Amino acid sequence: MAQQQRQRFERQLKAGVRAAQQGNADRARELLEALLRQDRNNQLGYNELAWIWMASAVTSQKQRRKCLQEVLAINPGNRAAREAINSLVGVIGSGDSIDYAKIAGSARAKMPVFDDDNKVARPKGGISRGSGGSNMPFIILGIVGVVIVVALLGSFFLASSDPEPTATPIPPTETDKPEDTRTPLPTNISNIPPIGGQVVERPTDRPVPTNTPIDTATPPPTLTPTATLPPLENITLYIVGEDDVSSGILYRAIADGTGLQRLADNIIRADIEPSVNQITFTRLASTGSEGESVPSIVQAYVADFDDIDNAAQASRLPTGTVEAVSLSPDGTRIVYAATQDGDSEIYLLNIQTGIVQKLTDNIFADTDPSWSTDGTQILFTSDRNSLGRNDIFVHNLTNSETTLVVDTNGLAASPHWSPDGSQIAYVDSRNANESSIFVSSADGSRSRQLQFRGSSRLSAPVWSNDGRYVVFISHYDDRADEIVFMTPDGQERRVLFPEIPSIRSVILR
Repeated sequence: MAQQQRQRFERQLKAGVRAAQQGNADRARELLEALLRQDRNNQLGYNELAWIWMASAVTSQKQRRKCLQEVLAINPGNRAAREAINSLVGVIGSGDSIDYAKIAGSARAKMPVFDDDNKVARPKGGISRGSGGSNMPFIILGIVGVVIVVALLGSFFLASSDPEPTATPIPPTETDKPEDTRTPLPTNISNIPPIGGQVVERPTDRPVPTNTPIDTATPPPTLTPTATLPPLENITLYIVGEDDVSSGILYRAIADGTGLQRLADNIIRADIEPSVNQITFTRLASTGSEGESVPSIVQAYVADFDDIDNAAQASRLPTGTVEAVSLSPDGTRIVYAATQDGDSEIYLLNIQTGIVQKLTDNIFADTDPSWSTDGTQILFTSDRNSLGRNDIFVHNLTNSETTLVVDTNGLAASPHWSPDGSQIAYVDSRNANESSIFVSSADGSRSRQLQFRGSSRLSAPVWSNDGRYVVFISHYDDRADEIVFMTPDGQERRVLFPEIPSIRSVILR
Protein backbone atom coordinates (compact mmCIF):
# COMPACT_ATOMS: atom_id res chain seq x y z
CA MET A 1 0.00 0.00 0.00
CA ALA A 2 1.41 3.37 -1.05
CA GLN A 3 2.75 5.55 1.74
CA GLN A 4 0.40 8.40 0.81
CA GLN A 5 -2.64 6.13 1.01
CA ARG A 6 -1.41 4.69 4.30
CA GLN A 7 -1.08 8.16 5.81
CA ARG A 8 -4.60 9.04 4.61
CA PHE A 9 -6.02 5.93 6.25
CA GLU A 10 -4.15 6.64 9.47
CA ARG A 11 -5.48 10.20 9.58
CA GLN A 12 -9.00 8.89 8.98
CA LEU A 13 -8.59 6.42 11.85
CA LYS A 14 -7.38 9.15 14.21
CA ALA A 15 -10.26 11.42 13.19
CA GLY A 16 -12.78 8.64 13.78
CA VAL A 17 -11.34 7.82 17.22
CA ARG A 18 -11.30 11.49 18.15
CA ALA A 19 -14.96 11.88 17.11
CA ALA A 20 -15.91 8.82 19.20
CA GLN A 21 -14.04 10.13 22.25
CA GLN A 22 -15.76 13.52 21.88
CA GLY A 23 -19.22 11.91 21.72
CA ASN A 24 -19.86 12.66 18.02
CA ALA A 25 -21.20 9.18 17.27
CA ASP A 26 -22.56 9.92 13.79
CA ARG A 27 -19.25 11.33 12.56
CA ALA A 28 -17.29 8.52 14.20
CA ARG A 29 -19.42 5.83 12.52
CA GLU A 30 -19.08 7.54 9.16
CA LEU A 31 -15.27 7.75 9.31
CA LEU A 32 -14.65 4.32 10.81
CA GLU A 33 -17.10 2.54 8.55
CA ALA A 34 -15.51 4.11 5.47
CA LEU A 35 -12.08 2.93 6.65
CA LEU A 36 -13.31 -0.63 7.26
CA ARG A 37 -14.93 -0.77 3.84
CA GLN A 38 -11.79 0.43 2.06
CA ASP A 39 -9.37 -1.78 4.04
CA ARG A 40 -11.38 -5.01 4.19
CA ASN A 41 -8.24 -7.14 4.11
CA ASN A 42 -6.76 -5.26 7.08
CA GLN A 43 -3.59 -4.45 5.16
CA LEU A 44 -2.75 -1.68 7.64
CA GLY A 45 -3.49 -3.75 10.73
CA TYR A 46 -5.76 -1.01 12.10
CA ASN A 47 -9.14 -2.73 11.67
CA GLU A 48 -9.04 -3.98 15.25
CA LEU A 49 -8.81 -0.40 16.51
CA ALA A 50 -11.52 0.73 14.08
CA TRP A 51 -13.95 -1.94 15.33
CA ILE A 52 -13.16 -1.06 18.96
CA TRP A 53 -14.12 2.58 18.52
CA MET A 54 -17.03 1.67 16.24
CA ALA A 55 -18.39 -0.28 19.23
CA SER A 56 -18.40 2.93 21.24
CA ALA A 57 -20.36 4.80 18.54
CA VAL A 58 -23.15 2.36 17.61
CA THR A 59 -26.61 2.75 19.09
CA SER A 60 -27.58 -0.67 20.49
CA GLN A 61 -26.10 -3.40 22.65
CA LYS A 62 -26.56 -5.88 19.81
CA GLN A 63 -24.50 -3.74 17.43
CA ARG A 64 -21.88 -3.18 20.16
CA ARG A 65 -21.54 -6.92 20.73
CA LYS A 66 -21.14 -7.50 16.98
CA CYS A 67 -18.33 -4.93 16.77
CA LEU A 68 -16.49 -6.49 19.70
CA GLN A 69 -16.84 -9.93 18.11
CA GLU A 70 -15.09 -8.51 15.05
CA VAL A 71 -12.30 -7.31 17.36
CA LEU A 72 -11.81 -10.82 18.73
CA ALA A 73 -11.96 -12.34 15.24
CA ILE A 74 -8.94 -10.19 14.37
CA ASN A 75 -7.16 -10.54 17.71
CA PRO A 76 -8.38 -13.41 19.96
CA GLY A 77 -5.82 -12.31 22.53
CA ASN A 78 -7.56 -9.00 23.28
CA ARG A 79 -8.66 -9.93 26.79
CA ALA A 80 -10.26 -6.56 27.46
CA ALA A 81 -12.56 -7.00 24.46
CA ARG A 82 -13.56 -10.48 25.66
CA GLU A 83 -14.36 -9.13 29.12
CA ALA A 84 -16.50 -6.41 27.54
CA ILE A 85 -18.50 -8.98 25.55
CA ASN A 86 -19.01 -11.01 28.71
CA SER A 87 -20.41 -7.94 30.43
CA LEU A 88 -22.80 -7.34 27.51
CA VAL A 89 -24.26 -10.84 27.76
CA GLY A 90 -24.61 -10.60 31.54
CA VAL A 91 -21.72 -12.84 32.58
CA ILE A 92 -19.84 -10.24 34.56
CA GLY A 93 -19.90 -6.52 35.18
CA SER A 94 -22.12 -3.99 33.46
CA GLY A 95 -22.38 -3.35 29.73
CA ASP A 96 -23.02 0.33 30.33
CA SER A 97 -19.46 1.17 31.40
CA ILE A 98 -17.11 -0.39 28.85
CA ASP A 99 -13.56 0.95 28.94
CA TYR A 100 -12.81 1.37 25.24
CA ALA A 101 -9.42 2.92 25.94
CA LYS A 102 -8.45 -0.25 27.81
CA ILE A 103 -9.62 -2.43 24.91
CA ALA A 104 -7.69 -0.25 22.46
CA GLY A 105 -4.62 -0.57 24.68
CA SER A 106 -4.81 -4.35 24.26
CA ALA A 107 -4.93 -4.13 20.46
CA ARG A 108 -2.06 -5.58 18.44
CA ALA A 109 -1.67 -2.33 16.48
CA LYS A 110 -1.30 1.00 18.27
CA MET A 111 -2.68 4.35 17.22
CA PRO A 112 -0.40 6.07 14.68
CA VAL A 113 1.46 9.15 15.90
CA PHE A 114 2.03 12.09 13.56
CA ASP A 115 4.90 14.54 13.55
CA ASP A 116 3.47 18.00 14.22
CA ASP A 117 5.62 19.59 11.50
CA ASN A 118 5.38 17.33 8.48
CA LYS A 119 2.45 15.07 9.52
CA VAL A 120 4.42 11.93 8.67
CA ALA A 121 3.55 8.83 10.69
CA ARG A 122 6.26 7.65 13.04
CA PRO A 123 6.22 4.90 15.73
CA LYS A 124 5.77 5.66 19.37
CA GLY A 125 8.91 5.54 21.55
CA GLY A 126 11.40 5.72 18.63
CA ILE A 127 15.10 6.43 19.30
CA SER A 128 15.69 10.14 18.95
CA ARG A 129 18.61 11.59 17.08
CA GLY A 130 20.75 13.66 19.39
CA SER A 131 24.40 14.32 20.21
CA GLY A 132 25.00 10.63 20.74
CA GLY A 133 24.28 9.76 17.12
CA SER A 134 27.87 8.73 16.43
CA ASN A 135 27.62 5.89 18.96
CA MET A 136 24.40 4.52 17.44
CA PRO A 137 25.97 1.45 15.67
CA PHE A 138 27.57 0.27 18.92
CA ILE A 139 24.33 0.77 20.83
CA ILE A 140 22.42 -1.27 18.27
CA LEU A 141 24.99 -4.10 18.32
CA GLY A 142 24.82 -4.18 22.12
CA ILE A 143 21.05 -4.41 22.08
CA VAL A 144 21.13 -7.22 19.49
CA GLY A 145 23.62 -9.16 21.62
CA VAL A 146 21.45 -8.90 24.71
CA VAL A 147 18.37 -10.01 22.76
CA ILE A 148 20.18 -13.10 21.45
CA VAL A 149 21.37 -14.13 24.93
CA VAL A 150 17.90 -13.63 26.45
CA ALA A 151 16.33 -15.62 23.63
CA LEU A 152 18.69 -18.58 24.16
CA LEU A 153 18.12 -18.63 27.90
CA GLY A 154 14.41 -18.27 27.44
CA SER A 155 14.24 -21.20 25.04
CA PHE A 156 16.16 -23.39 27.52
CA PHE A 157 13.77 -22.70 30.41
CA LEU A 158 10.58 -22.68 28.35
CA ALA A 159 11.40 -26.08 26.86
CA SER A 160 11.10 -27.67 30.32
CA SER A 161 7.90 -25.88 31.32
CA ASP A 162 4.30 -26.35 30.26
CA PRO A 163 2.65 -22.92 30.23
CA GLU A 164 -1.01 -22.37 29.59
CA PRO A 165 -1.52 -22.08 25.80
CA THR A 166 -2.58 -18.71 24.50
CA ALA A 167 -4.45 -17.89 21.31
CA THR A 168 -2.15 -16.84 18.49
CA PRO A 169 -3.81 -14.22 16.26
CA ILE A 170 -3.87 -15.29 12.62
CA PRO A 171 -3.12 -12.48 10.18
CA PRO A 172 -6.10 -11.66 7.99
CA THR A 173 -6.07 -13.29 4.56
CA GLU A 174 -8.07 -12.71 1.43
CA THR A 175 -10.64 -15.24 2.67
CA ASP A 176 -11.38 -12.95 5.63
CA LYS A 177 -12.84 -10.37 3.30
CA PRO A 178 -16.52 -9.86 4.23
CA GLU A 179 -18.87 -11.20 1.61
CA ASP A 180 -20.52 -8.44 -0.42
CA THR A 181 -24.22 -9.38 -0.26
CA ARG A 182 -25.45 -6.46 -2.32
CA THR A 183 -27.48 -7.34 -5.42
CA PRO A 184 -26.02 -5.60 -8.51
CA LEU A 185 -28.47 -3.30 -10.15
CA PRO A 186 -29.31 -4.09 -13.81
CA THR A 187 -27.34 -2.23 -16.44
CA ASN A 188 -29.69 -2.91 -19.35
CA ILE A 189 -32.87 -0.91 -18.87
CA SER A 190 -33.94 -0.68 -22.51
CA ASN A 191 -37.07 -2.75 -21.84
CA ILE A 192 -38.25 -0.56 -18.94
CA PRO A 193 -41.10 1.72 -20.04
CA PRO A 194 -40.45 5.47 -19.78
CA ILE A 195 -41.76 6.91 -16.51
CA GLY A 196 -41.22 10.62 -17.07
CA GLY A 197 -40.14 13.35 -14.64
CA GLN A 198 -36.60 14.08 -13.48
CA VAL A 199 -34.69 10.87 -14.12
CA VAL A 200 -31.73 9.69 -12.07
CA GLU A 201 -29.55 6.84 -13.31
CA ARG A 202 -28.45 4.73 -10.33
CA PRO A 203 -24.86 3.38 -10.33
CA THR A 204 -24.38 -0.38 -10.49
CA ASP A 205 -21.99 -0.34 -7.55
CA ARG A 206 -22.28 1.60 -4.32
CA PRO A 207 -19.41 3.99 -3.51
CA VAL A 208 -18.14 4.72 -0.02
CA PRO A 209 -20.92 6.69 1.76
CA THR A 210 -20.45 10.42 2.01
CA ASN A 211 -22.52 13.27 3.35
CA THR A 212 -23.16 14.56 -0.18
CA PRO A 213 -25.62 12.68 -2.43
CA ILE A 214 -23.92 11.58 -5.62
CA ASP A 215 -26.92 11.08 -7.92
CA THR A 216 -26.37 12.60 -11.34
CA ALA A 217 -29.52 14.04 -12.85
CA THR A 218 -30.07 13.56 -16.56
CA PRO A 219 -32.46 15.64 -18.71
CA PRO A 220 -36.07 14.43 -18.31
CA PRO A 221 -37.58 12.56 -21.25
CA THR A 222 -40.45 13.97 -23.27
CA LEU A 223 -43.62 13.71 -21.18
CA THR A 224 -46.79 12.22 -22.59
CA PRO A 225 -50.26 13.58 -21.72
CA THR A 226 -51.80 12.13 -18.56
CA ALA A 227 -55.03 10.16 -18.96
CA THR A 228 -58.23 11.67 -17.58
CA LEU A 229 -58.12 11.26 -13.82
CA PRO A 230 -61.02 9.98 -11.73
CA PRO A 231 -62.85 12.53 -9.54
CA LEU A 232 -61.59 12.81 -5.97
CA GLU A 233 -65.07 12.35 -4.51
CA ASN A 234 -64.74 8.65 -5.36
CA ILE A 235 -61.83 8.26 -2.91
CA THR A 236 -62.15 7.89 0.88
CA LEU A 237 -59.24 9.00 3.05
CA TYR A 238 -58.22 7.72 6.47
CA ILE A 239 -55.96 10.32 8.09
CA VAL A 240 -53.82 9.92 11.21
CA GLY A 241 -53.18 13.34 12.67
CA GLU A 242 -53.44 15.66 15.64
CA ASP A 243 -55.66 18.56 16.63
CA ASP A 244 -54.88 21.44 18.98
CA VAL A 245 -55.63 19.32 22.05
CA SER A 246 -55.17 15.63 21.32
CA SER A 247 -52.59 13.56 19.46
CA GLY A 248 -52.94 10.36 17.46
CA ILE A 249 -56.45 10.78 16.06
CA LEU A 250 -57.85 8.70 13.19
CA TYR A 251 -60.10 10.70 10.83
CA ARG A 252 -62.14 9.76 7.78
CA ALA A 253 -62.89 12.18 4.94
CA ILE A 254 -63.75 12.32 1.26
CA ALA A 255 -60.77 13.22 -0.91
CA ASP A 256 -62.51 16.36 -2.16
CA GLY A 257 -62.24 17.75 1.39
CA THR A 258 -65.79 17.06 2.58
CA GLY A 259 -67.21 14.84 5.32
CA LEU A 260 -64.35 15.02 7.86
CA GLN A 261 -65.21 12.62 10.69
CA ARG A 262 -63.30 11.67 13.84
CA LEU A 263 -63.18 7.87 14.28
CA ALA A 264 -60.75 6.92 17.07
CA ASP A 265 -58.13 8.31 19.46
CA ASN A 266 -54.68 7.14 20.59
CA ILE A 267 -53.68 5.99 17.08
CA ILE A 268 -50.00 6.19 16.09
CA ARG A 269 -49.60 4.39 12.72
CA ALA A 270 -52.27 2.79 10.54
CA ASP A 271 -52.76 0.73 7.37
CA ILE A 272 -55.90 -0.55 5.65
CA GLU A 273 -56.89 -3.31 3.26
CA PRO A 274 -60.07 -2.26 1.41
CA SER A 275 -60.73 -5.67 -0.13
CA VAL A 276 -61.29 -7.27 3.30
CA ASN A 277 -62.78 -4.20 5.04
CA GLN A 278 -60.09 -4.19 7.75
CA ILE A 279 -57.67 -1.73 9.32
CA THR A 280 -54.54 -2.30 11.37
CA PHE A 281 -52.93 0.34 13.57
CA THR A 282 -50.58 0.87 16.51
CA ARG A 283 -51.35 2.36 19.91
CA LEU A 284 -50.10 2.23 23.48
CA ALA A 285 -51.15 -0.83 25.47
CA SER A 286 -50.55 -1.77 29.10
CA THR A 287 -48.41 -4.87 29.68
CA GLY A 288 -49.76 -5.57 33.18
CA SER A 289 -53.05 -6.55 34.77
CA GLU A 290 -55.67 -3.98 35.72
CA GLY A 291 -54.45 -1.70 38.51
CA GLU A 292 -50.82 -2.75 38.08
CA SER A 293 -48.38 0.09 37.45
CA VAL A 294 -46.22 -1.00 34.49
CA PRO A 295 -44.91 0.83 31.45
CA SER A 296 -47.12 0.84 28.35
CA ILE A 297 -45.81 -0.54 25.05
CA VAL A 298 -46.86 0.37 21.52
CA GLN A 299 -48.61 -2.72 20.10
CA ALA A 300 -50.36 -3.61 16.83
CA TYR A 301 -54.17 -3.91 16.57
CA VAL A 302 -56.60 -5.17 13.93
CA ALA A 303 -60.24 -4.09 13.49
CA ASP A 304 -63.10 -3.93 11.02
CA PHE A 305 -63.69 -0.54 9.40
CA ASP A 306 -67.08 -0.25 11.05
CA ASP A 307 -66.01 -1.42 14.52
CA ILE A 308 -62.68 0.22 15.33
CA ASP A 309 -63.58 0.64 19.01
CA ASN A 310 -63.53 -3.14 19.41
CA ALA A 311 -60.12 -3.66 17.84
CA ALA A 312 -58.24 -6.82 18.82
CA GLN A 313 -54.64 -6.57 20.02
CA ALA A 314 -52.49 -8.56 17.59
CA SER A 315 -48.90 -8.20 18.85
CA ARG A 316 -47.78 -9.11 22.38
CA LEU A 317 -44.35 -7.55 22.78
CA PRO A 318 -42.91 -7.90 26.31
CA THR A 319 -40.43 -5.08 25.61
CA GLY A 320 -39.63 -2.62 22.85
CA THR A 321 -42.20 -1.00 20.59
CA VAL A 322 -44.02 -1.64 17.32
CA GLU A 323 -42.78 1.07 14.95
CA ALA A 324 -44.77 0.40 11.77
CA VAL A 325 -47.42 -2.06 10.61
CA SER A 326 -48.92 -3.26 7.31
CA LEU A 327 -51.90 -5.55 6.60
CA SER A 328 -51.63 -8.34 4.00
CA PRO A 329 -53.89 -8.13 0.92
CA ASP A 330 -55.96 -11.11 2.11
CA GLY A 331 -56.26 -9.72 5.65
CA THR A 332 -54.86 -12.85 7.32
CA ARG A 333 -51.43 -11.53 8.32
CA ILE A 334 -49.70 -8.36 9.39
CA VAL A 335 -46.05 -7.46 8.99
CA TYR A 336 -44.58 -5.05 11.50
CA ALA A 337 -41.27 -3.55 12.60
CA ALA A 338 -40.45 -3.78 16.31
CA THR A 339 -37.52 -3.04 18.62
CA GLN A 340 -38.01 -6.06 20.86
CA ASP A 341 -34.37 -7.23 20.62
CA GLY A 342 -32.78 -3.78 20.93
CA ASP A 343 -32.79 -2.73 17.28
CA SER A 344 -35.59 -2.72 14.73
CA GLU A 345 -36.44 -6.05 13.06
CA ILE A 346 -39.25 -7.17 10.71
CA TYR A 347 -41.85 -9.67 12.01
CA LEU A 348 -44.69 -11.55 10.31
CA LEU A 349 -47.77 -12.36 12.41
CA ASN A 350 -50.61 -14.69 11.48
CA ILE A 351 -53.73 -12.98 12.83
CA GLN A 352 -55.74 -16.20 13.10
CA THR A 353 -53.13 -18.37 14.85
CA GLY A 354 -51.08 -15.69 16.62
CA ILE A 355 -47.85 -17.31 15.35
CA VAL A 356 -45.02 -14.78 14.89
CA GLN A 357 -42.14 -15.28 12.45
CA LYS A 358 -39.00 -13.13 12.57
CA LEU A 359 -38.06 -12.17 9.01
CA THR A 360 -34.85 -10.25 9.79
CA ASP A 361 -32.30 -10.79 12.55
CA ASN A 362 -29.20 -8.59 12.49
CA ILE A 363 -27.60 -5.55 14.13
CA PHE A 364 -29.12 -3.07 11.68
CA ALA A 365 -32.31 -0.98 11.64
CA ASP A 366 -34.92 -2.79 9.50
CA THR A 367 -38.25 -0.93 9.45
CA ASP A 368 -41.17 0.52 7.41
CA PRO A 369 -42.47 -2.80 6.00
CA SER A 370 -45.06 -2.77 3.20
CA TRP A 371 -46.78 -5.63 1.33
CA SER A 372 -46.73 -6.31 -2.40
CA THR A 373 -50.20 -6.53 -3.96
CA ASP A 374 -49.83 -10.31 -4.51
CA GLY A 375 -48.85 -10.88 -0.86
CA THR A 376 -45.55 -12.63 -1.67
CA GLN A 377 -43.01 -9.89 -0.92
CA ILE A 378 -42.27 -7.27 1.73
CA LEU A 379 -40.65 -3.91 1.02
CA PHE A 380 -38.71 -2.35 3.89
CA THR A 381 -35.87 0.07 4.64
CA SER A 382 -32.58 -0.88 6.25
CA ASP A 383 -29.13 0.58 6.94
CA ARG A 384 -27.46 -2.82 6.50
CA ASN A 385 -25.38 -1.50 3.57
CA SER A 386 -24.26 1.59 5.47
CA LEU A 387 -24.89 2.24 9.16
CA GLY A 388 -27.22 5.21 9.60
CA ARG A 389 -28.13 5.42 5.89
CA ASN A 390 -31.29 3.64 4.75
CA ASP A 391 -31.80 1.93 1.42
CA ILE A 392 -34.84 -0.03 0.22
CA PHE A 393 -34.87 -3.83 0.26
CA VAL A 394 -37.37 -6.54 -0.61
CA HIS A 395 -37.89 -9.79 1.30
CA ASN A 396 -39.34 -12.65 -0.73
CA LEU A 397 -41.61 -14.78 1.46
CA THR A 398 -41.45 -17.76 -0.91
CA ASN A 399 -37.69 -18.30 -0.68
CA SER A 400 -36.76 -16.09 2.32
CA GLU A 401 -34.25 -14.12 0.23
CA THR A 402 -33.61 -10.40 0.85
CA THR A 403 -32.22 -8.18 -1.92
CA LEU A 404 -31.45 -4.51 -2.44
CA VAL A 405 -33.90 -2.85 -4.84
CA VAL A 406 -33.33 0.91 -4.49
CA ASP A 407 -29.92 2.31 -3.58
CA THR A 408 -30.97 5.77 -2.40
CA ASN A 409 -27.64 7.12 -1.06
CA GLY A 410 -29.66 8.90 1.60
CA LEU A 411 -32.25 8.26 4.31
CA ALA A 412 -35.10 6.35 2.69
CA ALA A 413 -38.43 5.83 4.46
CA SER A 414 -42.01 4.66 3.83
CA PRO A 415 -41.57 2.66 0.61
CA HIS A 416 -44.76 1.49 -1.14
CA TRP A 417 -45.26 -0.48 -4.34
CA SER A 418 -47.68 0.79 -6.96
CA PRO A 419 -50.76 -1.48 -7.34
CA ASP A 420 -49.33 -3.09 -10.49
CA GLY A 421 -45.92 -3.60 -8.84
CA SER A 422 -44.01 -1.66 -11.51
CA GLN A 423 -42.96 1.34 -9.38
CA ILE A 424 -42.03 2.25 -5.81
CA ALA A 425 -42.82 5.55 -4.07
CA TYR A 426 -40.66 6.51 -1.09
CA VAL A 427 -39.29 9.39 1.00
CA ASP A 428 -35.63 10.35 0.79
CA SER A 429 -34.43 12.70 3.54
CA ARG A 430 -31.19 14.63 3.41
CA ASN A 431 -31.60 16.04 6.94
CA ALA A 432 -34.26 16.68 9.57
CA ASN A 433 -35.61 19.72 7.72
CA GLU A 434 -35.56 18.49 4.13
CA SER A 435 -37.28 15.48 2.60
CA SER A 436 -38.60 14.68 -0.86
CA ILE A 437 -40.86 12.13 -2.55
CA PHE A 438 -39.31 9.90 -5.21
CA VAL A 439 -40.84 7.38 -7.59
CA SER A 440 -38.57 4.58 -8.77
CA SER A 441 -38.93 1.74 -11.22
CA ALA A 442 -39.45 -1.51 -9.31
CA ASP A 443 -35.88 -2.68 -9.98
CA GLY A 444 -34.44 0.62 -8.70
CA SER A 445 -32.59 1.39 -11.92
CA ARG A 446 -34.37 4.70 -12.58
CA SER A 447 -35.99 7.16 -10.20
CA ARG A 448 -37.28 10.70 -10.23
CA GLN A 449 -38.23 13.34 -7.70
CA LEU A 450 -41.81 14.61 -7.58
CA GLN A 451 -41.46 18.38 -7.49
CA PHE A 452 -43.77 20.28 -5.14
CA ARG A 453 -43.21 23.96 -4.56
CA GLY A 454 -43.73 25.63 -1.21
CA SER A 455 -42.51 22.93 1.19
CA SER A 456 -39.19 21.18 1.71
CA ARG A 457 -40.65 18.56 4.07
CA LEU A 458 -42.70 15.86 2.32
CA SER A 459 -43.62 12.52 3.89
CA ALA A 460 -45.72 9.32 3.96
CA PRO A 461 -46.33 8.53 0.25
CA VAL A 462 -49.02 5.99 -0.68
CA TRP A 463 -50.74 5.04 -3.95
CA SER A 464 -54.37 5.36 -4.93
CA ASN A 465 -55.96 1.96 -5.58
CA ASP A 466 -55.88 2.51 -9.36
CA GLY A 467 -52.24 3.63 -9.30
CA ARG A 468 -53.01 7.00 -10.90
CA TYR A 469 -52.03 9.09 -7.87
CA VAL A 470 -49.16 9.23 -5.41
CA VAL A 471 -50.56 10.80 -2.25
CA PHE A 472 -48.28 12.41 0.34
CA ILE A 473 -48.12 15.01 3.11
CA SER A 474 -46.61 18.48 2.81
CA HIS A 475 -45.55 19.96 6.16
CA TYR A 476 -45.28 23.62 7.14
CA ASP A 477 -44.11 25.48 10.24
CA ASP A 478 -46.57 28.36 9.96
CA ARG A 479 -49.79 26.65 8.80
CA ALA A 480 -51.66 23.35 8.73
CA ASP A 481 -50.32 20.42 6.74
CA GLU A 482 -51.63 19.65 3.26
CA ILE A 483 -52.45 16.40 1.47
CA VAL A 484 -51.08 16.35 -2.08
CA PHE A 485 -52.42 14.15 -4.90
CA MET A 486 -49.87 13.93 -7.73
CA THR A 487 -49.66 11.77 -10.81
CA PRO A 488 -46.55 9.53 -10.81
CA ASP A 489 -45.15 11.41 -13.81
CA GLY A 490 -45.37 14.67 -11.84
CA GLN A 491 -47.52 16.39 -14.47
CA GLU A 492 -50.72 16.95 -12.52
CA ARG A 493 -51.41 17.63 -8.87
CA ARG A 494 -54.28 18.48 -6.58
CA VAL A 495 -54.00 19.75 -3.02
CA LEU A 496 -56.40 19.06 -0.15
CA PHE A 497 -56.49 21.38 2.87
CA PRO A 498 -58.06 19.45 5.77
CA GLU A 499 -58.59 21.32 9.05
CA ILE A 500 -55.95 19.20 10.84
CA PRO A 501 -52.88 21.08 12.13
CA SER A 502 -50.48 18.12 12.01
CA ILE A 503 -50.88 15.05 9.77
CA ARG A 504 -48.78 11.92 10.28
CA SER A 505 -50.06 9.76 7.46
CA VAL A 506 -52.93 9.18 5.06
CA ILE A 507 -54.29 5.93 3.62
CA LEU A 508 -56.80 5.53 0.81
CA ARG A 509 -59.84 3.36 0.29
